Amino acid sequence: SWALGAETRCRQQIAADLLDCYNDVCADLGSDNAGAGPGPVTRDEFIALIRPSAVRLHTDGSGMWYYDDANLFAGHCIEVWASKDRQFSGAHLAG
Repeated sequence: SWALGAETRCRQQIAADLLDCYNDVCADLGSDNAGAGPGPVTRDEFIALIRPSAVRLHTDGSGMWYYDDANLFAGHCIEVWASKDRQFSGAHLAG
């Protein structure tokens, strides 16, 4: 139940850590690349585009959240750490 209730906070962490990276680096790649992202987006648009794909919870209470990037980052997975005290940090790209 915690994982479902905390999903909005997780999305906020991803936006805090990766929105500027997308808008500053990846958004400009869009127009000339087939399958590229939508160009620059607002925080709300960014949050609406990403989709959870998996949550891995550990016995100590920590975990890892995985999100589909909606092709914002060329198909890379977004990972977010959750500490054992259930604080999100460290959203980054993988894959």
